[in-house]
Amino acid sequence: MRVTCAVSTVSRRTLIIWNAPCLCQKTHYLCTITNPLFKQVLIANRNRARSEQLVAEMGPSVATVVDWEAVLEGNVCGDVLANTTSVGMAPNDDVSPVPAAALGGFAVVFDAVYTPLETKLLKEAAAAGCGTVTGLEMFVGQAAEQFELFTGKPADVELMRTTVLKSL
Repeated sequence: MRVTCAVSTVSRRTLIIWNAPCLCQKTHYLCTITNPLFKQVLIANRNRARSEQLVAEMGPSVATVVDWEAVLEGNVCGDVLANTTSVGMAPNDDVSPVPAAALGGFAVVFDAVYTPLETKLLKEAAAAGCGTVTGLEMFVGQAAEQFELFTGKPADVELMRTTVLKSL
């Protein structure tokens, strides 16, 4: 899967995954296995037991559980906050999984949600001075990878991106 994002501001190399289990594992794989940019991966979930289960599956040397409330209170900082939940997806696009006051501790915020393209989380992250990456990048990256796996031919990523944007 290809995801392009502005990570030139990443220095501490800490990724916080605000998790939904399936996307959390894929995000972790992308960011630490295929491109080992992050030295530390922290996983937060409302249900601590689910976070602990994911960490156990990934390996405790790879990821660590962090308290959901600590992130909400702004007590956790990192280079990238990756929201892999559906919170903020239409029709509930007036909510954000993380309070605006907690976003200043991150250089980049990624939201897997792509409808709407600019979620409340991303708007608030931009207002807090964070770089932002929309779910469109993951959506198109997954489609391109699948196309190439099925056809053996290179995907026209720009055509895919344009097509998705026209449909949103």
